Amino acid sequence: MSKIKAVITSLQESGLVVQGLALDQIEGLLSNDQRPVKELFNALMAQGRMHGIYFYQDQAGFDRDEFARKLGEIGFGKDEAKAVIANLRPTPTPELSALGDRD
Repeated sequence: MSKIKAVITSLQESGLVVQGLALDQIEGLLSNDQRPVKELFNALMAQGRMHGIYFYQDQAGFDRDEFARKLGEIGFGKDEAKAVIANLRPTPTPELSALGDRD
């Protein structure tokens, strides 16, 4: 298992929801990228939508403290972790998901 796949899987346990591409497809997309895991995750957060990767927070199961701790393990500072958490939108309801991504 690649490092980015392991990081995303770990973050999913704290309430990260990944929609669009499967983890194996994300891993394939980044297979030739040699940047550190922190930079890869930043790139996915910033440019993932361009590739059909959407990150959300699970409204019921999101553990902010655990999520921030896991971000710290891969090298994010306190302010960087806050920025990542602030950029995670709540998981859309099924009614809104049917409409597509409009923003």
